[in-house]
Amino acid sequence: MIEQICFIENQLKKLETEIKTLLMQTNQVISTIPGIGNILGAIIIAEIGDISRFDSAPKLVAYAGLDVRVSQSG
Repeated sequence: MIEQICFIENQLKKLETEIKTLLMQTNQVISTIPGIGNILGAIIIAEIGDISRFDSAPKLVAYAGLDVRVSQSG
């Protein structure tokens, strides 16, 4: 069991290194934001996709579901 745990931990280290390498190759600067590391940065980029498809920051915030304003008609 200990050997399996060591193997999995080693695989995780390799995966984290690969994620960091891919972020650097694609020139992503998201990990420069305080509190966002390589793993979280990769998750955010994977969820958002191409950020240039959003015309403004408020549209990105609304897409992420972080906009607390409620717009209703009627």
